[in-house]
Amino acid sequence: MKIALVHDSFIQSGGAESVFEAIFELYPEADIFTSIYDKKFASRYGKIKASRLLQRLPFKDKIEKFAYFLMPLVFESFDFSGYDLVISSSARFSHGITTSSKTCHICYMHSPARFLWEPFDYFSSNLIRLITSPINLWLRIWDQAAVERVDAIFANSNYTAEKIKKFYNRDSTIVYPFQSKECRQPVEKRKDFFLIVSRLSRWKQTDLAILVANKLKIKLVVVGEGEDLPRLKRMAGKTVTFTGRISDSNVVDLMSRAKALIFPQKEDFGITAVEAMVCKCPVIAFSEGGALETVINEETGIFFNDQTVVSLEKAVLDFDKFHFKGENCVRRGKEFSKEIFLKTFSVSVKREYEKFLQSHQEIN
Repeated sequence: MKIALVHDSFIQSGGAESVFEAIFELYPEADIFTSIYDKKFASRYGKIKASRLLQRLPFKDKIEKFAYFLMPLVFESFDFSGYDLVISSSARFSHGITTSSKTCHICYMHSPARFLWEPFDYFSSNLIRLITSPINLWLRIWDQAAVERVDAIFANSNYTAEKIKKFYNRDSTIVYPFQSKECRQPVEKRKDFFLIVSRLSRWKQTDLAILVANKLKIKLVVVGEGEDLPRLKRMAGKTVTFTGRISDSNVVDLMSRAKALIFPQKEDFGITAVEAMVCKCPVIAFSEGGALETVINEETGIFFNDQTVVSLEKAVLDFDKFHFKGENCVRRGKEFSKEIFLKTFSVSVKREYEKFLQSHQEIN
């Protein structure tokens, strides 16, 4: 069987890239396609097929951000004739590939594109939202047509599946992502600092945690980089520390010692919360999105109901009323293991591919 794997881009490493790497482990002989990639990924995967034009240009991270409207043309330009199975890993455009009627296309959808379908949550500037709205209107029309071409969709959570149903009127199979961090034995008594581990974008709502830390004079360690970092540093008080991007081992060390992970954003799944629980670190999470499917209220963490300083402040103050058992956090976190993901994903792919073949036999 000839297989191809497709991913939006390989510019930075995150949860979607970890999932793709696991899929590649299942199909190591597959050809890989993407819009644009950093050379560090070529050493990991070997030859990657990408847009020749975009790949020649400098500042690839900027190209991906500002020339996003070109991506449908890029993905539709790839030739998948001769492939039996194509698996796309998509949070933006890679599901928009075109395949023949003889090729089965399965999409693992991390999320429908946020900037297209949730612009009021994604864009912090009304002006940017207004300027991009004509392009994004066309892209939404293209996106709906692109999803119609997909033979089967896997979603990373029930929350994502609900959005897929709402935006595309398509059903999907839930295949939860996984955490793979190895946590050292936590210290006997956890320290008095709270922790955030995130890409620093406005929609991640990191500023809520900073404002609460300023008000309550509590220690907060912020791990990550992103375009919102300068603004966050300007508003941060003396009890807030920024580490920038650090190694996985250092993240694990912080999770092993932190009082709690603060998770103020609405994520489609939110692997960071699961990683924290594996390190016996309870979670203070916003009560929407994928966190509702991972964090168990008052057992492995607590929820706050509104993305406001008042709501998060109350949760932080209430946190000490609960006595969280580390073993409960670990047990919950390990329910999202890589082994379970690989087994569920491979079984689901086999089932959908057999259904695809059967449907074509009936037609013929």
